[in-house]
Amino acid sequence: MVNSDVEPGAGYIFELSLADAYFSIDRDQDIAEAVGGHEVFRSRTSYGTHDCTYYLPIGKTGFAHGVRGRRVHSPGQLSEWPARCESTKEYLGALADTLIEMPPRDIGASPGSRSLVQKNPCAADAKMRDLFPGWNGGPTEWSSAYSCTIDSSKPGDPYKITVTATFMRNNEQAAVRPEDRVVTHDGLSGVEYPSTGNAALLAPNKCGYALTYVPAAVPGAATAHVVSLSVDAAPHNPLAASWPAAPFDMCEQARAVSTAVLAGIG
Repeated sequence: MVNSDVEPGAGYIFELSLADAYFSIDRDQDIAEAVGGHEVFRSRTSYGTHDCTYYLPIGKTGFAHGVRGRRVHSPGQLSEWPARCESTKEYLGALADTLIEMPPRDIGASPGSRSLVQKNPCAADAKMRDLFPGWNGGPTEWSSAYSCTIDSSKPGDPYKITVTATFMRNNEQAAVRPEDRVVTHDGLSGVEYPSTGNAALLAPNKCGYALTYVPAAVPGAATAHVVSLSVDAAPHNPLAASWPAAPFDMCEQARAVSTAVLAGIG
């Protein structure tokens, strides 16, 4: 926060957010500008009289660093800040080179510590694709810095396969349905979650795992490091009265994917 020397009781706050989701639809609706040799985007939500937000895209990753500048004031003072966008853009421009050089993750936490912090859930994405021979694996897509998906298709097959891997801080997962199964996989305890999207299917068309990589400091607390992953066979025609059988044993494939994900942690 920067306090004003000429306006007692007024100040300016610049809030920096790292790696926000920022997709092509956002770029298309926001306003492109330039600062410090970088293309930045003024958010379409910057419609107030006292704040403004800019985004600095991180290459073509679908993420961007954001800065929101806003004016705060004592009761009774005017809230308008005419230079809000110019000042916010200038602030972002001063940080842009440093922000762009920051890697999305590092090689991990301090040596010897067990953690998912700064680890990549799709570090083994090539091995994950290899688990589906004959299927055309698409690019690795990201919904957050710790959650990725890979879609695969096969000519003539009625299903699309989606593999999702996520690292999260959560409580240690528990079985909550009759079909859930407590498991130990690659030395980690967790739960297997099969599910069937159509009553006509005799076997699951989706299966997932939640595996505890680091136990919670206190039982029940949401401080455990959890590896969550799933393999989902979604039909191209979900409105069909009945779906064909899934192309393979979904839980067997999910187990294989979890082994690849865990090996990629290093």
